[in-house]
Formats: sequence, C-alpha cells, structure tokens
Amino acid sequence: QRGMFMLSELRPVFIVMGLFSMVSPCCLADDDELPPVTIIQAKDLRADAELARDKQLPILLYFASDYCTYCRYVEEEQLKPMLRNRDYDNRVLLRRISATGFGSIVHFNGNTMSAAQLADYYQAGMAPTLVFVNAHGEEIAPRIVGVASPDYYGGDLDDSINQALKSVRMM
Repeated sequence: QRGMFMLSELRPVFIVMGLFSMVSPCCLADDDELPPVTIIQAKDLRADAELARDKQLPILLYFASDYCTYCRYVEEEQLKPMLRNRDYDNRVLLRRISATGFGSIVHFNGNTMSAAQLADYYQAGMAPTLVFVNAHGEEIAPRIVGVASPDYYGGDLDDSINQALKSVRMM
C-alpha cells in the first residue's frame, strides 16, 4: 500500500543505522574538542617580515572586527582549521589586525601606527578583509573582502595563498 513500508523493506536501513551507532566517538568530535588555536595579533610586522623572509612565506594580514559575525565565520570555519592543519605552517604566516584594537603596530617600514592607520594604509575599510603581502609589505595576491559565498571561501583562500606563495618563492 502507498505510504506504508513493509518491515522487510526497512531492514537495510536498520543495518546502516546499527553500523553508525558503532562508530567510535572520536570520529564524531565536536568543534569544542578540537585543539585550541589562536590567531596571532599583529604587533611587529617588521619582525614578522624577517620570519617570513627566512621561511620564504607570504604574510596574510587578516583585518577583523571583534563584533563582526562574518569575521567569526572566517576565523572559526576557515582560518583556525587552516592553523590546525600543519601543512599551512610552510605556506603562509597569518597575522590578525583588530579594527577595534587600541594597541600600536610596527609597520614593515619600522613606523609605529594604530590598527586603523594600518587598515587605511591597505585600504581595508571592511571587515573581514584578507590581504596577502610579501616581506616588504607589498600586496602579491588577490585580497578577499567580506564573505561573498561560504561555499567558495575556502577555495578562494587557498587560491590566494598559492598565488602569494608562488610570488614569494619566485623572488
């Protein structure tokens, strides 16, 4: 009859459900159980540039606001998982610049400026903005502004990192 299932027809469903119930809890870990990672706040870009030059890495300047929903998405769903993946240790150096921060930052040229001044320098008037630079502070890959599509964000991020890495290693 329509709309009704025979118990024998549901047997494969019960088998699959039983298999899922035997999956180890370690495989179903929540985000809360992942190792904590911290995105380092930019303080001295000149020192970061020296580290990036030694390791032949581009620098990803992440301009964010503490009160921005899209920034939280970028941090929790894109950047922190990237930091947990040790492969990225050899691909990019990540620094966060908080638009709501009050500390000063040493620029690549040695001048001290506020986070707002650094955002103005890089024309990062919207949060989140990801700017990819070399050890001289020059932009070397397409920046990512806002979150146009969460479905493509990770791919766009990897594309920009790859282009920046290629640019740095060609120098």
